[in-house]
Amino acid sequence: MWKKKPSQGMPPGPHLVPATTHTAVLRLLHDRKVIHAIKRVREDTGLGLKEAKDYVEGVRDGRIQGPGPAAPAGMTLSDRVRAFKAAEDFESAIAAVRAETGMTRSEAMRFIDALE
Repeated sequence: MWKKKPSQGMPPGPHLVPATTHTAVLRLLHDRKVIHAIKRVREDTGLGLKEAKDYVEGVRDGRIQGPGPAAPAGMTLSDRVRAFKAAEDFESAIAAVRAETGMTRSEAMRFIDALE
């Protein structure tokens, strides 16, 4: 039976992928090391394989531009998700909901769709 290895890096937060990890992903993608980039994201964030792969592919394809500024203190998950929706960064919204609530991808999508 497979067991998920506990996260060794920074725990997932509002922006999930630290700037240093994003920079490393860019470097690894430049060197055509996609699998290494996915592993790096998983180790540093605790994201699952699918989410890390989606992140790396989003960076590669230009859909994800990198972490923004840190969320203001006291900003709720709902507020952060609304900000991601406004920026049309749906993958980050899904990843944030999943990381902070433990929801499945489909549950997170329903949560996001329910926000106005």
